Amino acid sequence: MEFDDTGTEIRNTEWQYFFPDPTLTYNFFFDPKVIYDSYDDRFILVVLYMNPNDYSDSRVLVSFSNSIIGSNALTWNHYEFKASDFFTNTRNNNYWFDYPNLGINKDELFITLNVFNHPQGLFQKPFVLQIKKIEGYNNAQNLSYNNYTQIFSGSDYAFSLLPLSDGLQSNNYTNVMYFVNNSRSPGSSEMWWRKLTGSIQDGNSQINTQDYFTSTIFYNVASYASQKGENPEDRIKLYDNRLLSGFYKDSILHFVFHSSDHGWMQIVYETFDLHNNSATAYTHGGLEDLTNYLYPSITCMNTENNPNDKVIINYNRTSPDIYIQLDAIDFQNGKWGCNRVIKLGKGLLDLSTYDGTSDTYERLGDYISIQRKYDSNEAWLVGSYPFGNRPNENGATDGLNAWISKVNLAGFWINQTSLNYTMFPNPNNTNELHFIFSNNSKFEQKNIIIKDVMGIKVFEVNTKNNTINLPYLKKGIYFVKIITKNHHYESKKLIIN
Repeated sequence: MEFDDTGTEIRNTEWQYFFPDPTLTYNFFFDPKVIYDSYDDRFILVVLYMNPNDYSDSRVLVSFSNSIIGSNALTWNHYEFKASDFFTNTRNNNYWFDYPNLGINKDELFITLNVFNHPQGLFQKPFVLQIKKIEGYNNAQNLSYNNYTQIFSGSDYAFSLLPLSDGLQSNNYTNVMYFVNNSRSPGSSEMWWRKLTGSIQDGNSQINTQDYFTSTIFYNVASYASQKGENPEDRIKLYDNRLLSGFYKDSILHFVFHSSDHGWMQIVYETFDLHNNSATAYTHGGLEDLTNYLYPSITCMNTENNPNDKVIINYNRTSPDIYIQLDAIDFQNGKWGCNRVIKLGKGLLDLSTYDGTSDTYERLGDYISIQRKYDSNEAWLVGSYPFGNRPNENGATDGLNAWISKVNLAGFWINQTSLNYTMFPNPNNTNELHFIFSNNSKFEQKNIIIKDVMGIKVFEVNTKNNTINLPYLKKGIYFVKIITKNHHYESKKLIIN
């Protein structure tokens, strides 16, 4: 599907009709990824294809758009890379490509992939394609490219490499490309980065050997994330902590992923300064508000004339009290802004019913992205949300839709001060709880929510009062969240003794 910048749909085509190759006979296309090339004002689309009866027929389909002209549908130049072109024993081992990530520099496109085998489904090695962009844009008959497989993390092959493009893509754009990844196994603080030097044009490109660094957070993954209205089989299965999105700017690497915070999933936004080899991690969500923050994506919102660090991160958010929704948040100069709801979920996600009788954990997936045109105050984001009680092809009643939205930088940095307050007594053994606010919120209508450590809501009231009567609460730890009409809040711990 294609949309113009007003949100009007201008193309709706199934994959097998989008690609001109008649040998793509099976409708088994997966893992679509798109990157916007701000420097050349083009889009690049990558989709994976596999023959389900012959896993050795695994392909990377790469399409380059023409220049963007008004509201006209794009025309595309299509290319293919087959696993059998690179692995001579592909048919014996059934090697196939999975999980693409995209990065660009001034002259080149980079596609990173994981290589698995079938039927074991075991990770074999990483695979990196380096492609000249101009040839794809000009509809050349063949593309010039390099490929790399001997990339390691410690003594093991690197898993799920994330390419980091220049966050600005300005007139000072170069042919540098960085790659980062973390440990394949949760329960670690290990990370690695690499730098590509040279280019296809100069014939001297290479990915330098790994450099190891230690994250300032010990990352792990919860067994699952809860959603509103779930049965135990409807919990969202979480698999690992792979790095999901990032960029580099001024010799600082920026990237995001999610990690467990006492069983609740939080956003981790980490930077690594190449000048002094220091890592800094910032976290948001999780235990602090008893909500799961999943699959973040990040974009740089700086300009050359404004060097302050500004980013927007979009993600899915869910808890026992809310359906899976699509949110975004800003981060500037070491401080988080407030969660902005982009699209509310309309019901329970219940996709994974394959035979109409059994149910399994849900897979939300990481089909989330946010991208921005250089020197613009706007970014475009895409993500998933449950569309409500509608039948799907697996016999279940609730599936996912994609939502595309435009967000404006100015809207994030206006009135971004979090609601600041104190509450007492705390610890508390009375039936009253008092609030003192540092701003005019004491006059506003407030939604006050109290949850236990499992995220179960035990009390909620809408009031303008600054004192509330507490229900009977067992001794223990609770969390109080206050929401005003401006959605400003700060979650605080309440101890009942």
